[in-house]
Amino acid sequence: LSRMSHEQEIDVDFLRFLGRKGGEDEDEKSACVLQGSGDLWLRADASLLACSNRWGALFFVRERSELTCAELHNVRAACSVPSDEAAIPSAMRTVPISEAPFVLRLSHDDAKLALVSEASGATKLSVYSPSLLLCGSTAPLAEHTLDEPSPTLDFQWHPGDGQRALVLHEGGKLSVLQIDEAAIRTVSSCEKE
Repeated sequence: LSRMSHEQEIDVDFLRFLGRKGGEDEDEKSACVLQGSGDLWLRADASLLACSNRWGALFFVRERSELTCAELHNVRAACSVPSDEAAIPSAMRTVPISEAPFVLRLSHDDAKLALVSEASGATKLSVYSPSLLLCGSTAPLAEHTLDEPSPTLDFQWHPGDGQRALVLHEGGKLSVLQIDEAAIRTVSSCEKE
């Protein structure tokens, strides 16, 4: 492994334990590491959290109204200066979202980030480039409202093909999506008998 890859793994581990610190009694742990303007606004919903070794970055939905990303080396640097809590939010980039998000997933090669949300009873899929988000872009590569009238329960990227994904709908229906940089379309579907 290269030195860069090793450092990124360390950053991911750093983030996993960021929410735990020892108190006076070292057996007790507190999730309140950062408060006030230094609070990362992370909540317990793991379906809205994605961490990338490839980019050394964290992607999460904050307050259910912003897609937020940060490079972990910037978060680590901001955390190393305890008196400057305002440095942590400034290390993050945000994209406003208006729909209610319920799934955030990185593709297996970390080249695409899918945000699945619901608006007016319809499921919307927005696909972003993690590298472009980290550079400040707020525009998705592609967006698509699923035609299926039943609610979406889950979204999973194909483990070997970063341009395909599977969507599970209520009632057991599965849809296979083709996700290109400019368009998203349903290529096949099957229903539980």
